Amino acid sequence: MDDVGDRYLRKLVQRCMVLVGKRGSRGRIKTCRIHDLMQDFCVSKAQEENFLHFTNILFMKQCEVQIGKVQRLAIIPKSGDDDIKGVKFNEYPYLRSLLHFMPSQNYSEFKESCFKKFKLVRVLYLENFNKDNKELPKDIGCLIHLRYLSLKDSNINKVPSSIGNLRCMETIDLRIHLDDSYVLIVPNVL
Repeated sequence: MDDVGDRYLRKLVQRCMVLVGKRGSRGRIKTCRIHDLMQDFCVSKAQEENFLHFTNILFMKQCEVQIGKVQRLAIIPKSGDDDIKGVKFNEYPYLRSLLHFMPSQNYSEFKESCFKKFKLVRVLYLENFNKDNKELPKDIGCLIHLRYLSLKDSNINKVPSSIGNLRCMETIDLRIHLDDSYVLIVPNVL
């Protein structure tokens, strides 16, 4: 599958649809990116086909576009967006993927019971997820369909034992900025 994917990627590079970022030691493409115009086209096509819905927090609070139909939601805060409190996730009953990108200078705070509303979620990407008590909420264990969890650059230092309920889990990304005083506690349930 890697070889087939590499061939398709090289064809896209030859057609100037994808730009090469870095190449590996064997000449294979390690990273790539697309032009801004191509990105705008892809975003509009993804929303038109209801594949992925991009929004920011202010827009979510003001607009009721496609609510109920959205399966993949990417929240990309803009200036003036300070947190994710008040977002009504129960209006997205069929949500399968939630990607929340928060700039590193800001912090997002989820309510404790928020995860219970994501019953069908398989992908949960929470960049810069932060809690005052620095513990991942225990109700993360309710997400029985979860396959991918990313808490990249979060302040979480304790993972609850309820994470053992996630039988479908394939990937947990706990990459964080470590300092001398930081200790990450992960229970022996994985």
